[in-house]
Amino acid sequence: MTVSGLSYSLLVLSGIIGIVIKELDQYKYFGISFSYYSILLLCNLIFVTENMLTFFIYFELLMIPLFYLLYFDGTQINKLRAIYLLLVYTVLTSLPW
Repeated sequence: MTVSGLSYSLLVLSGIIGIVIKELDQYKYFGISFSYYSILLLCNLIFVTENMLTFFIYFELLMIPLFYLLYFDGTQINKLRAIYLLLVYTVLTSLPW
């Protein structure tokens, strides 16, 4: 697995975001921070992949912690609409046209 220049800069940025999440972890409960760390890990896997099939699998796996994050951290009015729109966008853009 080789890391190109753009992938390396995105990995460094993800590391910085991970440090910020760790510092802000004292203000949140465990479920939300675990979701943030899952998203961060899957983004890092997406950045270093070279195969399109694994890229697609990692991208689809990224939707699980995103739904979890929206459902448990969103406000009551907007969270169901946001989950619905994310699901529609993901399904419509992943279809081969």
